[in-house]
Amino acid sequence: MAAIVGKGLDILSNIGALLREIEVEHVDDETGAAIDAREEVVEALEHYRLNRYRLGEALFGYRIFFKEKGVWLKVARIVGKAIDRDEKTILRIVEDYERASQLSSEVIKAMEVRGIDPSKRKNEAVVSKLQLMPAESVASDPVAAVETVLTACATEKAAKKSKAVKPIELIPASGTFVVVLPTPEDRRRLDVRTALVTALAAVPKDKVLDELQAVIEVAMYEVWGQLEPITIHFNPHPSTVAVPEDLELEEAA
Repeated sequence: MAAIVGKGLDILSNIGALLREIEVEHVDDETGAAIDAREEVVEALEHYRLNRYRLGEALFGYRIFFKEKGVWLKVARIVGKAIDRDEKTILRIVEDYERASQLSSEVIKAMEVRGIDPSKRKNEAVVSKLQLMPAESVASDPVAAVETVLTACATEKAAKKSKAVKPIELIPASGTFVVVLPTPEDRRRLDVRTALVTALAAVPKDKVLDELQAVIEVAMYEVWGQLEPITIHFNPHPSTVAVPEDLELEEAA
């Protein structure tokens, strides 16, 4: 509980009792399931900053006991106050969980191992891309699928930032410096690379080169008019394209 600050601390310490009062009046459950669901919510609230997905999961399981929308909104309001949030935020947490929970438990685990909360809004693009990948590819290697999508998202983000870079005039205390920005050729290569990574995101890693070869061979024949076979050697190396966070300052000659 130490991670929770503000006026919500007092409510959090009593959240179980507050929810129990609502249950007594509005929940008809003789199995004890509602009590178990409530306890899961209380536990998830204590660690919600570290795991938003688990809080959404607990709330989703607790919501089924409140058939009246108005009563559930009351519950959401109390839960929100316990962590200094409004009821709309609590409802969004449940919605985000429902969206992310469409992924398999193996994929969820792979994301969490990488420190990625599946239900956080900033990771929505990762979840969407994983949902678009062929189910058999994701199921065969969830870890590889997550890494593939993360690479695609990072490349897209870098490309967007690179395009937004504007020249910077810098006058240091001594000496003259210039800002190194990507050349038109660098920008074009970055665009092509981003498009390729995105297009191949759904292809298993061991099949990427085969897929790339098939596409290029058709383009050679139908687009560029190349009829004779050629031999290409690939030499893996890091990118030389500068993106905003990697901009370097070089002393002018």
